[in-house]
Amino acid sequence: MVAVLEAETGGEPTAGGIHVEGANRKSLAVITEEIESCSAAPEAAGAASGFLLLDVSALGIERVQPALTNSGVACLGVGASTARVVADDEAAGGARLVSKISCCLAVDCRAVETRVAARWLQNFRTRLEEPLEMLL
Repeated sequence: MVAVLEAETGGEPTAGGIHVEGANRKSLAVITEEIESCSAAPEAAGAASGFLLLDVSALGIERVQPALTNSGVACLGVGASTARVVADDEAAGGARLVSKISCCLAVDCRAVETRVAARWLQNFRTRLEEPLEMLL
């Protein structure tokens, strides 16, 4: 199960978030559909979940360090997208503008090995850099 906690603009993060059962067996489109359909009635706070996603991008916060709760073994914090200039020899002027986000993964090392968490974060980064692969 994945719990999605999304901060509202100008407000507090939603209390219990949205819980998606069996997210590891569903496509990105199905997960998005479930999140959108459940956004009006999140489950009560404190419901058990293995993986939490904390999105504070709507508040304009660039970085977040998530804290684990009693109900989760891992939590991914996602910050706001920012525009940055990076060097690019092929671009005009030797630089180009890219969008970057900051993500931080907190895990309970009693439940998840550090190398497994690092591999997951590496795969997550690859998916973000090549988003069309998630749709196939």
